[in-house]
Amino acid sequence: MQQPSGMVENINIFWAQLAISVCVHNGVTCFVISPGSRSTPLTVAAARHPKVTLRRAYDERGAAYWALGWARATGKPAVLIATSGTAVANYLPAVVEASQEGIPLLLFTADRPPELRDTAANQTIQQPGIFGTYVRWQFDMPTPSVAIDPRMVLTTVEQAIFRSQTPYPGPVHINWMFREPLAPLATETLPETLQQFWQWWQQQRKPFTEYRAGVHPPTKDDIRQVKHYLLNSRNGLLVLGGLHRAEDRQAAWRLAHYLRWPVYGDVRSGIPVHQITAGWRYLDITLAHPQWQRHYRPDVILHLGTPVTSKRYLQWTATLRESLYIHVSPLPHRQDPNHQVRLRLYCDLAEFVNALTFTEMPLHQPPVLSLLPRLQSFIDAIIEKNIADNHLHNEIGVIRQLAVWIPEGWPVFLGNSLPIRLWDWFAIPAGEVRAIFANRGASGIDGLIATASGIAAGVQQPLTAIIGDIATIHDLNSLIHLKESSIPMVLIILNNAEGGIFRWLPIAGVLDVFEQHFLTPHTFNFRKIAEMFGIPYGAPRTLKGFQKIYRQWVRQPDNRIIEIRTRSAETYRSYEKILEAVRHALEPPHHK
Repeated sequence: MQQPSGMVENINIFWAQLAISVCVHNGVTCFVISPGSRSTPLTVAAARHPKVTLRRAYDERGAAYWALGWARATGKPAVLIATSGTAVANYLPAVVEASQEGIPLLLFTADRPPELRDTAANQTIQQPGIFGTYVRWQFDMPTPSVAIDPRMVLTTVEQAIFRSQTPYPGPVHINWMFREPLAPLATETLPETLQQFWQWWQQQRKPFTEYRAGVHPPTKDDIRQVKHYLLNSRNGLLVLGGLHRAEDRQAAWRLAHYLRWPVYGDVRSGIPVHQITAGWRYLDITLAHPQWQRHYRPDVILHLGTPVTSKRYLQWTATLRESLYIHVSPLPHRQDPNHQVRLRLYCDLAEFVNALTFTEMPLHQPPVLSLLPRLQSFIDAIIEKNIADNHLHNEIGVIRQLAVWIPEGWPVFLGNSLPIRLWDWFAIPAGEVRAIFANRGASGIDGLIATASGIAAGVQQPLTAIIGDIATIHDLNSLIHLKESSIPMVLIILNNAEGGIFRWLPIAGVLDVFEQHFLTPHTFNFRKIAEMFGIPYGAPRTLKGFQKIYRQWVRQPDNRIIEIRTRSAETYRSYEKILEAVRHALEPPHHK
């Protein structure tokens, strides 16, 4: 623990202690450390500070994804500390995800001093700029020196904290060059002025530089313009993309009830649209019918939050060149893959909804509303018919049942590839609004176990995570995070033994290369790896057995793994049968 008034051992420790303490003064207290030699000053300073929460990670890739999950859940930056060399490079995948999704991270990477660069010195690489354009700001910190004003350390770290959150949250990189000695040894006498500065700084209880900034609320003109478009719409559609904050989800829930327009909720919105009178639960599946794509043409689309997961929705909206597309997001970067947004509001989502719903709007109800109850009941029947006999082997059935079993209010983490898509298409979750997390910035399958563990620590709530077998293989080392987590989490592994997502892609029809070069068949199960990490494991053989073990384990205080052996080909056949039944049976509306 840090001594409140003791002498600082050397200049490296002095700078490191300034850096860690200024983080704490700015409310940044979560530090994830991967042990290494060159980062010793930063690690020691973090370990000594009484208000720091430390997380030790065995590898840097898992550390970065854990920090990403924690920051995603809390909205606050986590600090990563790494030694020099390839340790730093292992942060890159999580940095890319954080950058794409607007997740604040602080990267404190230790480095060799400048005289060792380009000399073939051990564990020395070009670390400045290593993350390219994926960081919001980067700074190559000079080697600690008594000749440099210590306030430079304070203002530099505070600038990094600020830039990680405003105006566009994301990762920020400070590269710390340290000469030896690295350990807290009294090898030099610091000038009395620096010792006095340290004692003065320890007595401070607020940041050195106070930054005041945030996402601006919508203006009266913004609301007036949106209201004008909504009032003049005859066939509107409300689209709810990814909603990161609880207040945004609650606001979207209110707006969905208020507008009385058809509501399409993306999987990451956390909004159970099946509980909304105007909710369009199966829009993606409905759009599999070509005539629906041609005949259903909303004149105004109001989209809140991040882009949606559904590829079919994006393909359909790309044809709606005559529609007015309004996008409201708290993130400033372009989120317009179809290049069709005509009005873009960069503002606080909850404040936008509050301002809009305080105005009286006798909106026109779109004609399609009268068709939705019958349409969705019909698709429900088609789905149940096609998964009735093989729920456990069929990932559609597993996801559909699991969505009902997960306790109300529990957050969910969905892995990329099939889990998030199947939930988006087929899940009917219990309860009202809940947090749904996923790494959709770059949609990779790496680091998912670490991310889910970080999210559980961030939300401080029990979590259910659902990922695939190949994603699990990618991140086996991060099972240590699951083992050491103090927050209960049930990790469900859908093991189809081949990376079944490729069956959904056009390459599946190219038989001479598909099975050998795209599928990843294996005979692995995860029982032994769970035993190695000391994590309770179950592999139910029936749907009833799955329900029993899941409902027992969600009440346990520790972490568990449930592996479900599924059949990818069977899942895909059911999916195709469902879409084919919809194409043949649905009558599209004959109005615009």
